[in-house]
Amino acid sequence: MEESGDSRVVLDYGDILLRRGDVLSLMEGEWLNDQVISFYFEYLKTSSKFSNLLGVELLHTSLVHLISCMPDQDQVDMILEPLALAQKDLVFAAVNDSEDTSQPDSGSHWSLLVCERTRGAFSFYHFDSMGDSNRAPALALAAKLRGHLGSGGSLESVSEIPRQTNCHDCGVYVLAVAEAILKEREGTHDDPESMSEVSLDCRGHLHVLQWARSQGPPCDWNEETCWKAARGGHLDVLQWARSQDPSCPWNPKECKEVAMWRPGIFRWIQNNS
Repeated sequence: MEESGDSRVVLDYGDILLRRGDVLSLMEGEWLNDQVISFYFEYLKTSSKFSNLLGVELLHTSLVHLISCMPDQDQVDMILEPLALAQKDLVFAAVNDSEDTSQPDSGSHWSLLVCERTRGAFSFYHFDSMGDSNRAPALALAAKLRGHLGSGGSLESVSEIPRQTNCHDCGVYVLAVAEAILKEREGTHDDPESMSEVSLDCRGHLHVLQWARSQGPPCDWNEETCWKAARGGHLDVLQWARSQDPSCPWNPKECKEVAMWRPGIFRWIQNNS
């Protein structure tokens, strides 16, 4: 029988079906529902605008709600095992403040939880466009993911993000922040064009920069060296470059701008500029 009304399918994209009722949540003053957020995550995963997402996982909202409702960590592990999250560099999860386990759409606020793997260690960051109002559900979800991964630091709230100015745009901010982080990550995959370019970003490897600077004469460096280290999340490279005598030139303001989504680096720049 043909579907009608709000249940009519208007888009079949990857694993997502968008119905007319879902699309209506895009109207002015409406709150983005689970399916629209999952659709945009699916779009980001398959979009040609990003060339390398092999190390990225954007969890569907239905999966996040499912594991959030599970009291048994063994069940959580069984659900997440096929995703091989321990091998991912970034894991994104939209956090909902719903307390009704039977109604995924019953919450009233979205925020974004990001798990980042750096040199084998996991860190958790919470991006909330209304301050930290979603911290409790974000903490609970981070605990489930930490239990599955077997390690991970405490949850860090990121305050240096834009704030919504109304009561309904939280979902839009979640999607915008997720895309901004992916864009920053995409920017770290440019291939160096020459030896001097290697000395600028070193692909995030401190020993490469140290070797390049030990040559006679040393490979040139400039403000872009620190900028690329900040953008790529390479705090060790940035710290070493700035600790040398003479230190590598930098522009702290520009470094902070590209490190906005990396709280640890952002704070280090702020404290050392």
